[in-house]
Amino acid sequence: MKSAGDVLLSSIMLATMNPFENNPIFELAANLVKQTSRHIFLTGKAGTGKTTFLKYIKEHSPKKSVVVAPTGIAAINCSGVTIHSFFQLPFTPFIPVPQRGTDSESSGLSDAYTLLQNLRLHNEKRELFEEIELLIIDEISMVRCDVLDAIDTVLRHVRKRHGIPFGGVQMLYIGDLFQLPPVVQEQEWSILRNFYKTPFFFHAKVLEQIPPLIIELQKIYRQQDAVFIDLLNRVRNNNTLRTDLELLNSRHAIALGQGEDEVVITLTSHNYLADRINAEELAKLPGESFRFDGTVDGDFPTKSYPTEKELWLKEGAQIMFIKNDLQKERRYFNGKLGRIAQISDDRIEVEFPGESIYFTLERETWRNIRYAYNASEQRIEEEELGLFCQFPIRLAWAITIHKSQGLTFEKVIVDAANSFSAGQVYVALSRCTALEGIALKSPITSRSIQTDERILDFMRDSTSMDTLQSVYHNEKHQYLYSIIVKAFEWSAISHQVIELLESIDQKNIPHKEDAIALMQSINTWLEDNKKVNQTFKRHLYTWMKEASDQNDYTHVYQRVKDASDYFTSKMQDDIISPLELHIQATRKLKKVKKYLKEIQQLLRILLQQEKSMIQSRELLVVSNYKQPINR
Repeated sequence: MKSAGDVLLSSIMLATMNPFENNPIFELAANLVKQTSRHIFLTGKAGTGKTTFLKYIKEHSPKKSVVVAPTGIAAINCSGVTIHSFFQLPFTPFIPVPQRGTDSESSGLSDAYTLLQNLRLHNEKRELFEEIELLIIDEISMVRCDVLDAIDTVLRHVRKRHGIPFGGVQMLYIGDLFQLPPVVQEQEWSILRNFYKTPFFFHAKVLEQIPPLIIELQKIYRQQDAVFIDLLNRVRNNNTLRTDLELLNSRHAIALGQGEDEVVITLTSHNYLADRINAEELAKLPGESFRFDGTVDGDFPTKSYPTEKELWLKEGAQIMFIKNDLQKERRYFNGKLGRIAQISDDRIEVEFPGESIYFTLERETWRNIRYAYNASEQRIEEEELGLFCQFPIRLAWAITIHKSQGLTFEKVIVDAANSFSAGQVYVALSRCTALEGIALKSPITSRSIQTDERILDFMRDSTSMDTLQSVYHNEKHQYLYSIIVKAFEWSAISHQVIELLESIDQKNIPHKEDAIALMQSINTWLEDNKKVNQTFKRHLYTWMKEASDQNDYTHVYQRVKDASDYFTSKMQDDIISPLELHIQATRKLKKVKKYLKEIQQLLRILLQQEKSMIQSRELLVVSNYKQPINR
């Protein structure tokens, strides 16, 4: 018979492996991200698969994507980078209007002028910004409104698209506004309140121009009991009944953790409370304490450490895993509780009370990354800056409610008497798989679970399923058209060739006349074929419109295939082959290192353009259209 932990792990793995199964909203949301340009706020109750959605989009979206988060820990957890480091934002409030006549920087503020004045982007970072197609912001509930306007300011400026929100980058916001809100100091809000209605991201000025589709995931994986699910929904939506409070408070002073096989964690409001509980419980255990030192290789900020660099443990210590097991056995997952069965200077044995799992723990590695643009491959890549290596556990008699966000437990003691922000009680309660697994250290009142009415007002605008389907049907065709047009857009090649012609004229290289003649022939070819290309793109609009009306892309597929076959064949014979021969000959010459790099870069652009034309027709096959396309 499976334990509750086995059942929980199985449900988590099932949600991860089959995200579309019986979950049409998940599938539709994913298609909207992948196949349209719409900005989307993906939300949902605790345990509905928001993290799974982010992981799915990262792995399956063809778009050049970047993932950012408001804190270091959140960034490490989502394999992204922090918002402030990526966009070089100051931690001071951003004022969305020019501050004329004042030195905003010295007054602890920033506006568009000071923000852009202090921006220091090397050419590679600028190129990266120009190439982003999709920006994913995780834990959006914690992002302040002015931070979003600062992001918008930077992207418009660097991408030179000043009149378009976010410089034309598609935005995907992921998070739950009913959980943890943005942290805003009273002094900061005394300034920002003059420009914003609330500190929440949805009141950013840029969202007045381009509000996102609000898509709420509905299928709950964490809880199965309908009564508990309904209770959590009412807590979340600020409409608890008297009977709800009575049912919750029936769990007050309940004794959990009395049995030898019980593993219970306390959720507290503050770090110092969790640290104190963990230290006291560790001291109660008999036996020797062992220290395990983590290692840092390269750049890995202290604030982003997923666990303690110096980990103190004893035999019998209660621990929590902070990473999913990558082994085939899937012995543990992020948030699973266990105990130290045996310990020595160089060995940790772990067990799960009530289960037959017992194994030797191994160290894991976390990556601190930054994004870089690979021009030759025309894709965004993760560049490793540093590594943090440590056992993937932390002491876990207690943890803060904040750090418990996204985790799942079977038995919790909720100590929310000192909760300092709206949503903390909901986060704490919704960590548990069942009401029977909760014990309250103090009674819960209606006042302690108040939800901000402004959040409720915003969430009433959630987009209906019918509207989402209509948007998807109408806009996927437009997006597909734009992608195919871009594949047959040669302006980057023309620009590179013209720059090379001007550069060669100033160089002192062997066989200069041959190099100029080759570039001129390429430029002539591009000009001669421009008219044919423009005619194709003009007809493409008509073909795509007809295909959209009939939802049958057989004809347009054949036309795109014919065009890509024609242009790639001509480009190969007339441009690429002569250029490759020229590169081979140039390699044998001396004092041409810089010129060689320039013509190799041109070849990479040509090959990528050739690849894009071929791939454009494949989009018509893989975009889930009803009519099959005979290739």
